[in-house]
Amino acid sequence: MAVRIEISDGDETCCLDAGSDEPEVSPASLVRIFESDGSDRQKWCFRGDGSDTGAINIAPHLNRGAGLGLRDDFGHHSYDEAVLVGNFSAMNQLWYWNGADYHDIIPN
Repeated sequence: MAVRIEISDGDETCCLDAGSDEPEVSPASLVRIFESDGSDRQKWCFRGDGSDTGAINIAPHLNRGAGLGLRDDFGHHSYDEAVLVGNFSAMNQLWYWNGADYHDIIPN
């Protein structure tokens, strides 16, 4: 299942954009908000992490091995930048399912 994550501000609607046609996991892979253009860069998939916890991460449609997370500089999360990280259950990922609760907030 592929979805688009839209952000609206008044009459303007933008989409979360993975940033390239082949998004890679790297500290510099910032995820940005751009005008909706219908591209595959703006499609996201829900991907399980393969564990028995039922964890589900949001991955770019073009690279399901990546996941949406917070920038992590040696254990210090930057809460104002979203990046592509390795797709597995981790506290620096913005969305995951632990089998009982859906998390869409910055972890403490």
